[in-house]
Amino acid sequence: MCSSKSHTHTHTHTLHACTLYDPGMPVVIEFCWKGGNTGFPVRAPPAIRKGDFVLSNTPVIMAYLGRQFGLMPGSLEDAAHVEQVLAIVTDAVAEGRLAFHPKVRDGPFPAPRSALFCTPR
Repeated sequence: MCSSKSHTHTHTHTLHACTLYDPGMPVVIEFCWKGGNTGFPVRAPPAIRKGDFVLSNTPVIMAYLGRQFGLMPGSLEDAAHVEQVLAIVTDAVAEGRLAFHPKVRDGPFPAPRSALFCTPR
């Protein structure tokens, strides 16, 4: 059981339920999974929207914003190198969690460890 001032719930090994009680989570669920997004499909946050244009996936968003604000190099080759660095950094961050959570490669924290993050302080 995990309790805080805003919520009380139990943890399972397949779902880190704290995220379901974050104040913004209903908006994310509606936008990504229940049809609130009428544009291009969004698998998961982060996502950005500009009118009817919707884009997700961190390295893709970074490259788009780089072009949007004139931060991307002009040549195709130099822009490809920037996108390569964006992908490497994103991979490194994703893989970096394995140093702290090596037994749970693709899922949430096991219940005992996740409970530590939800206890009131």
